[in-house]
Amino acid sequence: MAIKKKPYFYDAQVKRVLTQVMSAFAGYQVVTGVGRDGKVRRRTVPIVYGDMSRVVGYIIGPQVSQTNIIGSLPIMSLHITSLKQSDIRRQSPQYAEKVSYVERLRDPDGKPIIGQPGKRKMVERWMPTFYDMGVQLSLWVENNDSGFQLLEQILQVFNPEMDILISNSPTDWTFITTMFFDGEVGFEKVVPSGGETDPLYVYHLNFSLTIPISPPAKLYDAKLIEHIHVPLYELDEIFQENGLDGPSGPLLDGLVIDIDDEDVLKIKYAATGKKGGSNEPPPP
Repeated sequence: MAIKKKPYFYDAQVKRVLTQVMSAFAGYQVVTGVGRDGKVRRRTVPIVYGDMSRVVGYIIGPQVSQTNIIGSLPIMSLHITSLKQSDIRRQSPQYAEKVSYVERLRDPDGKPIIGQPGKRKMVERWMPTFYDMGVQLSLWVENNDSGFQLLEQILQVFNPEMDILISNSPTDWTFITTMFFDGEVGFEKVVPSGGETDPLYVYHLNFSLTIPISPPAKLYDAKLIEHIHVPLYELDEIFQENGLDGPSGPLLDGLVIDIDDEDVLKIKYAATGKKGGSNEPPPP
């Protein structure tokens, strides 16, 4: 029996969330001392993805000398500790809706053109599945002074949460999430084997956030009514007495309803050419 292949879909949703979470901790610095010129020297602390075993193998591996260990610190690492479906956020699993929007008009070089709308698009999206994710941030430092510098900069930001933007799409209803700090810092001292290397100090901080896993959406060219012409005729007595439908007299007036570039309904009277809002009475 032949196995039917399932449709392949991968949008790197978890990877994008992790990238945004790691970017929240990127750019922190520590003071390493004062140079001969009297200026304070700072070092930017990098952040990598990996659990403790991977980072330990990178920092204190047998092929790394004492000089290289000091040169590679401090460093931060982040990894996933848990991923569980959120029952409290489950609502209408089969719900779907259509949302229309106007793209920004761009020139052949890809630059946006100001004041001119682009194509109208429609997206059919389905309710995503929400998961509670736990992540752990580890600070690897060669001394407590560097660790305290990093802790003081990070802990003042989380009181106790931070909003993270995970998408900039105008039709993405899961574009933002909130990362919470559990409020506890774990301390650990790592002593490499052999006794020739100074101990390392590790600080662990645990965070939690809710992430959506969305099914693929459908994208259409929007088919919207942009022009409506409503003619007004005068019916004579014969049509009225016999209940017949159809124009019998001259065209008196009419309504032309257009959608302008800003998607605002405007009414234009056919006979006079006068324009007005949707609640304006017809001309006499």
